[in-house]
Amino acid sequence: MALYHTHRPQTFDDILGQKHIIQTITNQILQEKVAHAYLFFGPRGIGKTTTARLLAKAVNCTEKKKDTYEPCNTCAACTSITQGSAIDVIEIDAASHTGVDHVREHIIENAQFKPTTCAKKVFIIDEVHMLSTSAFNALLKTLEEPPAHVMFILATTELHKLPATIISRCQRFTYESISHDDLHGYLKNIAKKEGRTLDEDVIERIIIKSDGCVRDAVSLLEQVLSFGSEHITINDVLHILPPVFSEDTRELVFSILENNPTEALHKLHHMYAQNMHMIECIDTLIDVLRTLMITSVNPTAISNYGFDKEITKKIKSFHKQYKPNYYITLIESAMKRRGLIKQSPIETLPLELFIIEWTDTTKATTVISEEPVPTPPQEKAPKLIVETPAPAAPKKVEEEIPTPEEPAPVAEKKAPQETPAPLPETSSEPMAITKANILSIWNAFLERVEKESASLVYIVKTLEVVSIKDQLITFTVPFAFHKDKLTDTNCQASLTQALSDLLQTPVSFEIDVVKKEGDGTAPAKDIQQVADAFGGEVM
Repeated sequence: MALYHTHRPQTFDDILGQKHIIQTITNQILQEKVAHAYLFFGPRGIGKTTTARLLAKAVNCTEKKKDTYEPCNTCAACTSITQGSAIDVIEIDAASHTGVDHVREHIIENAQFKPTTCAKKVFIIDEVHMLSTSAFNALLKTLEEPPAHVMFILATTELHKLPATIISRCQRFTYESISHDDLHGYLKNIAKKEGRTLDEDVIERIIIKSDGCVRDAVSLLEQVLSFGSEHITINDVLHILPPVFSEDTRELVFSILENNPTEALHKLHHMYAQNMHMIECIDTLIDVLRTLMITSVNPTAISNYGFDKEITKKIKSFHKQYKPNYYITLIESAMKRRGLIKQSPIETLPLELFIIEWTDTTKATTVISEEPVPTPPQEKAPKLIVETPAPAAPKKVEEEIPTPEEPAPVAEKKAPQETPAPLPETSSEPMAITKANILSIWNAFLERVEKESASLVYIVKTLEVVSIKDQLITFTVPFAFHKDKLTDTNCQASLTQALSDLLQTPVSFEIDVVKKEGDGTAPAKDIQQVADAFGGEVM
């Protein structure tokens, strides 16, 4: 039998935590004022079903004394409920009995008959939120006015999925995750009963992995105890209890927080080379950021994660530099990038964008390579789809050294000699919305975007003007996630304002996605796509 079955609490006093719930229910038992319907809500594995079974025992125990609330656990009713064989205590898994027919057959019709061997017929409905709407409607009347011999105990992890009409007919109790100290003592006690001893590091690692879930903690403890040794150390069970997050992921996050894009990209590409899926990578990255967020608010929680002194010192230094809101912003950004991984033509690209977005991009020589680029990338003016050639905006060399001198314009390949397009002078007269005028203000537009978001400018450089109708400019981009970024409410408002200011007239824009096919002389498809995305050029 599984360890969590063997050590399942058999009395109310044995239930871990939930003192506010246990005190209320036991007082009702002592006063003989037990309700006809209960609703237990809370995370999985923290005692909802256990409490329901104990309550079923307490109302059916034939040997219970009037001055106590605990069932005797020896009479026929208690024994049969413990063994799961009591015919008057009906446990129903709503996940596999969702329909209205099941509710009518197993609950409504069954409730009309008096109990056979017990004083009360108890229906324990687990995962009750899985019932269908029609099943809930069928249950309403019986739940509101059940026969005197019937009691309902509903358990759920998702209260918001229950109709308000169901909730209002029950006494609701909200369960909380088990505290660190309670779970620590509980696990240590089980290990002692099993004749084993554990290092404190082992218990701490189990508590962290279980995230407040008693059932998960006991299951992990059972795996650890199966190792076979009388005294178990953390080194004995590293395969069962690996570190909270890998060294590579931790160093990746630390590199981002240190504004070191080169090292961060190196770690990312190393993890990808080790066949780590990028979904898994970004999930662990989010987990690291979550840990940093929690420890920034509660510094004493650092000791719960088993970090060595050097890592603890580094984490504390980050907390002096960054506020909790910064970690929140990073987590939200990472979660958005996670949704782009499956639709990205290159699996690592969303994470590369994330790294560049949250590091000092002036230090990064390239996004897709760790080697220095022989010549700096050039800014591209929007590609205009016109029948006759139009003057192109100059390309400005992007320097690696901060505060560079004004670079000389560089001619683009396959183009006739280009002359620099002068930046627009401030004028009170609105400019006509033409492709030529958009081209003339494009460099100023890019500079303004770069001041607001150094990472966004790489995507803006991929824009192509395809049409203009009244005040509406239509651009195209090569990737769907570029469109998602640029049409984000805040981003679109900022770009619209910048264009309107530079053109001296209100404008709006829309974006279409157009994927272009390369010819046979084009470089490798994936490399070319990344180069286009970041305004670079394959050398």
